[in-house]
Amino acid sequence: MKGQTIIELKDVHTGAVERYVDNNMMTEAIEDIFKTRGLMARNAFTQTNLVKACLGGILLFDEQLTESASNIFPPTNVNMVGNAAIDVTSTDTVTEMGSFNSNESGWQQDGSFLAVYDFNTSQANGTIASVCLTSDVGGYIGFGNGTSNARKSSTLNIYAYGGTIDTAYGMSGYRVVRVDYTASTVDMIATSAFTQNSKNFFGTTKKIKIEKYKIPLSKLNLVTTPTSLKKVSEVELDLTDIIQQDDYWNHAVAIDDDGNIYIARTSITWATSQTLHLIKISNQNVASKMSIINTSGESFNLNAYYYPFSFIFTGNYMCLTHTSYTSVYRFNLLDSSSIEILNVDTDRLAGYESLNRGGYVFTPTKILNVDEGWIKYHNGFASNIHYINIAGHPLMVSTYQDDQINVMIPAIYLASINNLEQAVVKTADKTMKISYRIMF
Repeated sequence: MKGQTIIELKDVHTGAVERYVDNNMMTEAIEDIFKTRGLMARNAFTQTNLVKACLGGILLFDEQLTESASNIFPPTNVNMVGNAAIDVTSTDTVTEMGSFNSNESGWQQDGSFLAVYDFNTSQANGTIASVCLTSDVGGYIGFGNGTSNARKSSTLNIYAYGGTIDTAYGMSGYRVVRVDYTASTVDMIATSAFTQNSKNFFGTTKKIKIEKYKIPLSKLNLVTTPTSLKKVSEVELDLTDIIQQDDYWNHAVAIDDDGNIYIARTSITWATSQTLHLIKISNQNVASKMSIINTSGESFNLNAYYYPFSFIFTGNYMCLTHTSYTSVYRFNLLDSSSIEILNVDTDRLAGYESLNRGGYVFTPTKILNVDEGWIKYHNGFASNIHYINIAGHPLMVSTYQDDQINVMIPAIYLASINNLEQAVVKTADKTMKISYRIMF
């Protein structure tokens, strides 16, 4: 599969047309999606919508991207100039987004698919150095539209594509803490372990059991769903030497990309010199206790109550402020003096959708660039559920909640990368037509 991009800029005053033609490269994103074909077939990618769902969106960036097949997320140093999606006409104040040209688009006689997008004089103005395909939902949501006033009135779910593995698998009473695509396993902890018992998070026994089950993530079509999972192992951890009686543990559990589990000690106010406790259960199920002293010189109101509000991100513990939910605290797990306040504004954040492989954090309304520090809005939404990455698959994530696994693929990814030989400058004096031909 390969593609070709034709960009035409037309001067509205003189009628002069500039034309640019470039070829692209396809990333591994589509192959990664096809690997999940059996899992996703029931309610996402079907034979009739496969091209639209996988390749029906376009993202325009102001800098060239690394041309690598494994580069499936936009890097943190680029900005989105424009976006568009199949079957969508955009006429509002979202100046980045163009419109699908249905008259000129469709299947061609040579078997290729042509998607044509039009941008008027107010849309996608700026320098365009790279043109990338994404899903139709990803093309609609975009990758940063400036302020809240630039959002669409109708928004789409960031995790629109997914398959559900629910209580038919006999998972009632469990919470998923790890999922491994390569090994086809899921690690679960009984939800009863997350019930507060006096001051002791784990009850009077001070023990916690992690059970591992086989789960069909890559080969099974869920049209026919089995009724149970097969347990392959279990391990019970005795935390007597780790948990102190005066520790008040809550169910704020975070999982990092390596499968390490962190359980936070409830601490509404983390005052100067106060110790914050975390229990760490490694991916090898070895338990230890982290005691982190606040050496920043400031006090913080940490919201460590619920799992959508706290998570581990690139070696940092991040959680919402307890009082307003409008900002997030971040500190390095090895250095609490590095505390930073991110995303300080008036828009309430109800929870986090952590798409953290690309260096970003998505909220229901925003995208936070953690390393660069910028905040932009997008045309998406998602429920207040925390997502954990599935080991062994670059795109797939799982909801972290009780009684079920909802396996999802985020709608925003790079299906192709087309770095233009010459950057195109779109101004308010020009309209633009982008014709993207996909050849199979």
